Amino acid sequence: MRRGAGVVSALGISAGCIVHTLACAFGLTAILAASVPAFMVVKIAGASINASTD
Repeated sequence: MRRGAGVVSALGISAGCIVHTLACAFGLTAILAASVPAFMVVKIAGASINASTD
């Protein structure tokens, strides 16, 4: 396998990861903006994790 093929593969995988991460972030943002109870669950979960690490 040529070095160029490996580099192209790595760039393709990295680009795919970035696209999926952004899609997830924007999707989660839309869900939390539309649903007050979902936002409260995330807030409470974050506060409990923060409190347990102190």
